[in-house]
Order: sequence, then structure tokens, then C-alpha cells
Amino acid sequence: MGIVTRQSSDIVAVKDEEIASALHFIRERASHGIRVRDVLQAIPMSRAALDQQMRQAIGRTAKAEIVRVQLERVKQLLAETDLSLAQIAELSGFRHPQYMAELFKKKCGQTPGMFRAKYQDY
Repeated sequence: MGIVTRQSSDIVAVKDEEIASALHFIRERASHGIRVRDVLQAIPMSRAALDQQMRQAIGRTAKAEIVRVQLERVKQLLAETDLSLAQIAELSGFRHPQYMAELFKKKCGQTPGMFRAKYQDY
């Protein structure tokens, strides 16, 4: 059984204030369907600088962090609710449930249904 990370326990200490602000922005808003351009509007810097500094700080680009946070929300909703995949996609910031399901399988190694079934057995 996997661990569903809660936002309160998903804090990373980052010395760079701009990157810390970008991470906070992403974690607060990823489930609203934000994009990297939204992060760049909130934290004015170039995309290349943002991605380079984020890779140094957390080992991921801004886009990868947005997707990671969205998928953590998907896991939480699958484990804790009986919502449909369409509802989960909407609440996680994905525009298309099929894309969310395909990305979930690619990144998590199982379908959303398989993930949910593990939690419903408990």
C-alpha cells in the first residue's frame, strides 16, 4: 500500500526565496489547473532560470512539480472518496479525465482503478 502525502507533510526547505515562493504557489494552486506561465506571472523570472533553480533545489522542473502535486491530489481523492474519475480530474486540475488516467498509469505504474481498489480493501 502506498502512502498518500498530505500537503502539510510535503514541505521542502529551500533557501532560495523565489523558488520557495514558486513551490508554495504550485502546491497551493496545482489542483486549479495552473501552468508554468502562471507560476512565472507570480514569480517573475525566466522559464529557464525557474527550471534550472528548481532542478537544483528539488530535482524537478516546475512542470514536473505541478504534475507531481496534481497526481498526489488524485491519489488522495482515489483513496478517500468514491468520486468518479471525471470529478477527480476536475478537482486535481486536469482538463481531461482520460489524460489524467493515462498519466497516472505512466507515473504510478497502475491505473487509478487499481490504486483505488487497494484502498477499498482496507
